[in-house]
Amino acid sequence: MLGGGNPVVGANPAGTGKSLQTIGNFAYAYSGVILVGQKNTLLEFETGAYLFVGTIQYMVGEDTTDNIVFETTLNSEIVTGSLNETAQSPNPLNPIPVVLPAYSRVSCDGTNFTGGQTDRKCYAVIQGRIYA
Repeated sequence: MLGGGNPVVGANPAGTGKSLQTIGNFAYAYSGVILVGQKNTLLEFETGAYLFVGTIQYMVGEDTTDNIVFETTLNSEIVTGSLNETAQSPNPLNPIPVVLPAYSRVSCDGTNFTGGQTDRKCYAVIQGRIYA
């Protein structure tokens, strides 16, 4: 038997997807590239029987003059927001510290307010620790 601790909870522990992966007391998620035009979901999951303490980081993966807004929703309430403005380069935005309670619905979404129907490459990354 390799490793130890809790088994992997998500369906794709080594790759990307919309769910939160947990290994032992560590949790992470990588959205992979998501084309954001109108409101698009980058990550979406429910937490389990644990408290998550960590960060969410949003990124735009191409040079654009579009204003892209990223929002994190917790149990249907927007709890964080971040704007990639026209003059900003497509570097990662600052990590946002978050605490996610047990059995909560989490959604990380992006909306391109300038380009409208123009899809832009965007990403979301969550990483942190879980406390059971």
